[in-house]
Amino acid sequence: MTSAGWLQIVFFAAIIGLLTRPLGGYLARVYAGERTLLRPLLGPIEAALYRLAGVKPEVEQSWLEYAISLPFFHAAGIIALYALLRLQSFLPLNPQDLMGVSPDLALNTAVSFVTNEPGLAGPANAGPHGYSEILYAYTSAAATNGSAFAGLSANSQFYNLTLALGMFIGRFFVIVPVLAVAGSLAAQPVIPRSNGTLPTDRALFVCFLLGVIVIVGGLTYLPALALGPIVEHLRLLSGVLY
Repeated sequence: MTSAGWLQIVFFAAIIGLLTRPLGGYLARVYAGERTLLRPLLGPIEAALYRLAGVKPEVEQSWLEYAISLPFFHAAGIIALYALLRLQSFLPLNPQDLMGVSPDLALNTAVSFVTNEPGLAGPANAGPHGYSEILYAYTSAAATNGSAFAGLSANSQFYNLTLALGMFIGRFFVIVPVLAVAGSLAAQPVIPRSNGTLPTDRALFVCFLLGVIVIVGGLTYLPALALGPIVEHLRLLSGVLY
């Protein structure tokens, strides 16, 4: 790494360190409902937005209310951004006179931005390597940062629509069951420890947890690995390239 790179890291760490206390204190006062420096300026705007959305800030949300509002809030963002992309030729501040984006690409872009993923751009390779490209694209779109292999060019109607659907399902159709389980567990009464209790701070629980992770992960990924990277590697050893 160059000296400029090290200097950038040191400078960044110093800025974060200097901002930790004042910014952390400000956030703590905001979450505690205390008066802050920006309260006179932002308070009326916040109150107006609460009234518009029908939000009661003094009432705590249950897991069910949060699970319902989360996808609807993001769906509203997707619709707004989709409309912006489709109607950009009619909107002001368009000095280059850009035309509206196609429906499938607009949907993919809107979902990508709302779910915090970059857009993905059919496989350029045949065989197991092409399978790996497609599998990785959908897995990444649904679960992580939406990256893709260099050989995958997915700017087509099929990929734009299905990847957008995968991003939305991967975000919200997964988090809602998790919220349901968490809300159900939080509502359970506290039961004193007994002989039948499995402590979560013991080695036995850690072994059970790791075992479940390994088994579920193996059942999920090994079939796909066997059809993609493993087959490709074995074919590569025999001199076949894709």
